[in-house]
Amino acid sequence: MAPLMPALVVVIGALWILSLPSLLSPRRRAIRVTTMALVYVIGETVTIICCFGLWLVRAGPGPHARLLKAFLGALIGLAKPVFGFRLHVGEEDRFGTGPAIVLARHAGPGASFALVHLLMARYDRRPHVVLKEQLRWDPAIDLLLTRIGCTWIARDTEASVVGEAARDLEDREALVLFPEGADWTPLRHIAAVARLRRKGLLKEARAALRMPHVLPPRPAGTVAALQANPSADVLVFTHAGHDELLDAGKAWAALPLSEPLEMAWWRADDVPSRHSSADDIEGWLTDTWERIDSWVSARED
Repeated sequence: MAPLMPALVVVIGALWILSLPSLLSPRRRAIRVTTMALVYVIGETVTIICCFGLWLVRAGPGPHARLLKAFLGALIGLAKPVFGFRLHVGEEDRFGTGPAIVLARHAGPGASFALVHLLMARYDRRPHVVLKEQLRWDPAIDLLLTRIGCTWIARDTEASVVGEAARDLEDREALVLFPEGADWTPLRHIAAVARLRRKGLLKEARAALRMPHVLPPRPAGTVAALQANPSADVLVFTHAGHDELLDAGKAWAALPLSEPLEMAWWRADDVPSRHSSADDIEGWLTDTWERIDSWVSARED
């Protein structure tokens, strides 16, 4: 993909010029979308060039982390005037400095970017994100996240890989996990409940039905991480406000955004002993996701 970036800049630049007449429309959707796309592709190109320079001087994770922080900061900063993006963060505790395991809800466009940006810009953490192999199609994300030590997983990846990443955490580093494994949507929630029923996991299916705003968490990675690093802080992040933006059509219709992205986090002091059984940790994870579901439901009422 990287060699195609200059061509994409030209193509999206042409689309941006063609969208200029939309400045006369009330919501100016076309110029908003093409402006963001153009800046993203230019940012990707600059980031790839910078990564090449860092490779030449054999730079370590630190400079790459600062580059990622600048890239995400530019995107979040531009999203405010272009898309009307606003982020409200509710904090329930002081953010420590030791190693942390972050468990996050996965839903809506841009929330994952906002979370990683917060960890770096506000809380001075180097994120070690556990994410799907498919995201490596984005060349800048692939280069940056690989070089700062993130973990790429495929369908057949063993949970022990996540445990190793948690075990190696140092101060001011955070392992970011998305236990749901995919963005929440109503259809995915229905499919997840059906999958649990097909497997004969009726108790888990009933629990999932009680949580319509989240997908049932897949516990293997979380269990491996918590057992591998018993001393790490465990932080739970959730968000609401953009859940209804389920596809490109709905996102287009919502521009400029009228609702902020509300994000909240808390320190999980009720985690079972990391030497407890996997079943105990799985039960705690389900209870935690029920709390997240209740929090999202309260924001929708």
